[in-house]
Amino acid sequence: MILPAGVPVILASASPRRRALLSELGLTFTALNPGADESYPPMMHPHEAVRFIAEKKARAVADARAAAGERRRRWEGGKRPARAA
Repeated sequence: MILPAGVPVILASASPRRRALLSELGLTFTALNPGADESYPPMMHPHEAVRFIAEKKARAVADARAAAGERRRRWEGGKRPARAA
């Protein structure tokens, strides 16, 4: 697969091996631990389970990034909220 220039690559995994593989390929990427539940329905075929879990991880990362973006937008034009001590 060839990615268009400027498309960010996000690895939705905490796996050190997956990070190493992407690094060995020379890719620039951001690794995020999605914290997604990796369970799947017990009768699901293995190839379907892989896609099912990947979609859950992608959704978790997208939701976290969207929430972070929303927080950034609220700060624009005003002061950043103070952090709790």
